[in-house]
Amino acid sequence: MANKARTILVLGATGQQGGATVRQLLKDDWHVRAFTRDATQPAAKALAALGAEVIVGDMEDEASLTAAAAGAHGFFSVQPPSWNPTPESDAHEVRLGKLAADVALRAGVRHFIYTSVLDAENAPVYGRTGHKLAIEEHVWRIGLPATILRPTGFMENFFLPAYGIAQGALNDPSNPDVRIALIAVDDIGAIAARVFGSQQQFSGKTLPLAGDYKTPLEIAATLSAALGRAVSHVHVPVAAIRQVNPLLAALCDWVNTRGYPAIDLDGLRQIHPGLQTLGGWLEAGAAGRLRSLVGTT
Repeated sequence: MANKARTILVLGATGQQGGATVRQLLKDDWHVRAFTRDATQPAAKALAALGAEVIVGDMEDEASLTAAAAGAHGFFSVQPPSWNPTPESDAHEVRLGKLAADVALRAGVRHFIYTSVLDAENAPVYGRTGHKLAIEEHVWRIGLPATILRPTGFMENFFLPAYGIAQGALNDPSNPDVRIALIAVDDIGAIAARVFGSQQQFSGKTLPLAGDYKTPLEIAATLSAALGRAVSHVHVPVAAIRQVNPLLAALCDWVNTRGYPAIDLDGLRQIHPGLQTLGGWLEAGAAGRLRSLVGTT
């Protein structure tokens, strides 16, 4: 029988952040309820094979969330991202995030983690709706014992075709001198697990998360060295992005003008000594996956 005092409900369990959190919690001997819409998908089956209790439900369905949260000690909340954000998609994410927090409160969850985004308070300044900040504020307003994680962009995003790594390019709208904050998804999971295991230390806190800062030229050089193949930075004009998605273009303009906020990486390494740099992440296995994209050995 599951030890309810050691039970964590993880939303988005088959996604990047949720999956990383499930895997680390299982390593730390927590009982994990992995919440997913489809238990038959390979990612869900892989988590079950590791020992997770796969729970089928829908983030929009209050009843399934309530059943999954019953008796749980902790609740990890992350909502599916929109790759083409609009005010409507932001509003939908706010509804899901608030519902998860409300369900956790009613279930008597002792520690709630919400993963937001780096610099969430400035989202309205660069054109977003402030959707993640709205969820953060709701979590605090209703009195949940919680920790907010604010990760920056994922190193895993370099696997996306839009970056052009397979063609020997790093397509990026950041100016060449902008220091880009990056984090490996597994490190988000490791920090989340540490937070659940140290409630008194982290409850009530907001933690910005990154593992490395590099300019686009440094990123291209690091990728080139790891792949044994030249990767060149190709600056994508923000004007081109604006034609496709004005919200993303506004974010790019903000980053190019203001840069990323500073994060105490040494302090984060005290929490999670294994925090990875971009080079370390590549050496740990990511380079092999990227080589398969570019067809090298």
